[in-house]
Amino acid sequence: MKHRDLVYEIGTEEIPASYLPPAARQLRDAAEAFLRENRLKARNVETHATPRRLVLFVQGLPVAQEDRTEEVTGPPWKAAFDAEGKPTRAAEGFARGRGLSIDDLHEVQTERGPYVGATVTIEGRPTGELLASALPEITGQLDFPKTMVWGPARFEFARPIRWILALWDGDIIPFEIEGVASGRTTFGHRILAKGPFRVKKASDYEAALAKGRVALRTTDRARTITELLEETAKQVGGHVVSDPGLVEEVSYLVESPSVFASDFDEEFLELPAAVIRTAMRDHQRYFAVEGADGELLPRFLCVTNSSAESVERVKDGNRRVLRARLDDARFYWNEDLKTKLVDKVPELGAVVWLDGFGSLEDKTRRIEKLAGGLAEVVAPQEMDAVARAALLSKTDLVTEMIRDGKEFTSLQGVMGRAYALENGEPKVVALALEEQYRPRFAGDGLPSTGVGATLAVADRLDTMVGVWAAGLRPTGSKDPFGLRRGALGVIRILLDRDLRLSVGELVERAADGYGDRLEGRAELVEEVSEFVLDRLAQYLSDEEGIDADVVAAVVPWAGGNPVEARARCDALGRLRSQSREDFEALAAGFKRAKNILKKDRAAGPPSESLLVEAAERDLFHAFASVDRDVTAAEREQRYGDAFAGLARLRTPIDTFFDSVMVLTDDESLRENRLRLLGRIVDRVQGLADLSRLATREETKV
Repeated sequence: MKHRDLVYEIGTEEIPASYLPPAARQLRDAAEAFLRENRLKARNVETHATPRRLVLFVQGLPVAQEDRTEEVTGPPWKAAFDAEGKPTRAAEGFARGRGLSIDDLHEVQTERGPYVGATVTIEGRPTGELLASALPEITGQLDFPKTMVWGPARFEFARPIRWILALWDGDIIPFEIEGVASGRTTFGHRILAKGPFRVKKASDYEAALAKGRVALRTTDRARTITELLEETAKQVGGHVVSDPGLVEEVSYLVESPSVFASDFDEEFLELPAAVIRTAMRDHQRYFAVEGADGELLPRFLCVTNSSAESVERVKDGNRRVLRARLDDARFYWNEDLKTKLVDKVPELGAVVWLDGFGSLEDKTRRIEKLAGGLAEVVAPQEMDAVARAALLSKTDLVTEMIRDGKEFTSLQGVMGRAYALENGEPKVVALALEEQYRPRFAGDGLPSTGVGATLAVADRLDTMVGVWAAGLRPTGSKDPFGLRRGALGVIRILLDRDLRLSVGELVERAADGYGDRLEGRAELVEEVSEFVLDRLAQYLSDEEGIDADVVAAVVPWAGGNPVEARARCDALGRLRSQSREDFEALAAGFKRAKNILKKDRAAGPPSESLLVEAAERDLFHAFASVDRDVTAAEREQRYGDAFAGLARLRTPIDTFFDSVMVLTDDESLRENRLRLLGRIVDRVQGLADLSRLATREETKV
């Protein structure tokens, strides 16, 4: 079958940069769903985005759906053919309605008896015809944070659509969206090469954009921006401060990037570097420049969507805007230094942390208590530093720099550290004020000190318990207080510092700080603990690559201890891969024992005198030896040896189930065998629930 290429371009007014990556993903997902639903296999599907366009490429797309056959059922056989086998009107009508002859009909057996059946061929529809209806439908389904509405049909899109290019190789796919007809015309850069540009066929599209001074691919724009930034930074005697996130953002703001350098007054270098970078980055999207010594230079770099020659007239404007923001920051900084952080603690009492659960000062006191207890394990040599850091932990939230949702709010913690150092606080205390918020996001660094780690864990646990008690727990994709991120942060810190602490006990300690304010305390502690352990299971599977069935077998039985859970998972996964057959057989025997014990279980230890079969005596003695060895290995945290010891039960368990009737009519023998199985299940499950391990066949499914 012949194949063609599709290019579909939605030309718009400038779309906000943050809207573009999700929109491009949606466009790709929708296109792939269309291909699956219509049984069309393409060689490649890709999407691209610039401020003025969303683009879909589909290469190697069949010109039509493949024909398919389908079995259809008609009337009952007796109604279709008489006693002599001659067709009735029912048979003739069924055949005629499907373009068949009587000879094409055959008998099929159904639950209701014999019926008339036939195999019909359904001719595939032309792909171009399918696309003409699918492309406008897909376009209308794209979702944006905010939309504009225009046209008689009140069409919604991020920004008004100004042109549509839709080419099926060299043919236009005909349709309209709010009066804008599809065609073969595209437009270039708004300033440098407006166009229009006529595109003869799909494969010419990128060349037409290049002629129009548009770099279609985000990766190309980002690479150009990175190269120009470094080149321009060298010209002013420094190097650009690495900021991949900002490079990605500005790559969606431009279609033909260029870079120029400007400067600001050196007097502002007295401010903390983070303040200067934030003033540049968060609102202006400027890049900072460092010297060889790593200190900021009074320079900044701008990425622009026009030629470098035309930027001189905007430099002064950029300087003025940045100076105004730095003036504000200097004012906040000087005002804040008039009062030490410790003197701001009482101000926290006037700030509500969570309605019904106290102020920021109340939260501070809870963190002090919780962190003090944790410090005995996490940072026993730095108890005083933990206490001081806990006391000051939220004070930067009432500084002029941070309060009232100003542009520097993102610097909470960072400013706490800066102010603490200016106040003469110990460096370890100052650093902890910043590190309490780490990790801020997936992949972010963890606290580097015991004091910072203690504060970070205490703060997150207190927040989880309070928010949960307020009935604001995460639901679906909504997590306004970032509890999932907070729980994952606790997990990562405990694992990073090898802290063998129980999540349940940590949550209990956090709950203590709320006193009588907690209703249904026991249930709340259990729910929050399960929430954190769910994040542990997800982390071990997604981030550390441990098989999901191994995680499911271990985590619920590790005493809520993330470090123990990971160690057991590693050991079980390693041994399972080395001797899969043994572990699958052991898991099958363990699962069989668990199923028996669900209905019948006898308390107490088994009696050796009631073991009458050789197989049950062998299992009894094998288990006694294994139990002794596994208990010792578990106590010494030699989990590999512990699981290897359990594997020795494979043969005696198999022989036991092959040779012994567990649920015999003899009550004393039955109960004794149930006691033996109960001891084995309890011992194995003390390490992991092996019944959750998937077999090779289950894994394939």
